[in-house]
Amino acid sequence: MILRIKHDPPGPWQSYCTGKPAWMKPLLAVEWPFAWLAYTLSRWSFLEVLEYLGSFSVLIAVIFYFRESGDRLKQKHYQAWQVINTAQHMGGSGGRIEALSELNADGVPLVGVNLSKAFLQAVVAVSFSCKGFRSRPHVCCAATLAKPMCATVTSAPRISPMHR
Repeated sequence: MILRIKHDPPGPWQSYCTGKPAWMKPLLAVEWPFAWLAYTLSRWSFLEVLEYLGSFSVLIAVIFYFRESGDRLKQKHYQAWQVINTAQHMGGSGGRIEALSELNADGVPLVGVNLSKAFLQAVVAVSFSCKGFRSRPHVCCAATLAKPMCATVTSAPRISPMHR
């Protein structure tokens, strides 16, 4: 909060300039009206109320920030799913590794993810289930991914070491 100081009136021009060097008079001519303005505003209660409202608005912003945290999480998940769905049937990562790891970190089930033709280097499945997955048999059918990603899922028709 801003510290409010009640200013004393600067007084008339003659008393304001007494005892100051002559070379300062142009500067004092600018400062003197501002001193009167500061004195007038320090006595205005409306500005004090505005300061309190400004402090109160910070509290309201903090409350809304925490209140909307669930919406931000939903939006993050929606964007991750959008990346995954947009990159379907395309080769390469297409941002799917990051999207899958974000969803995995939040504990979102990945049932129904189509990973065909995806080159997801560094993805490993901890627990897997092919139920609901639309992928070739050689592609890892992960329901939840491990946080450390270290296996390779390629489009080559070979069986990964996990499925042997």
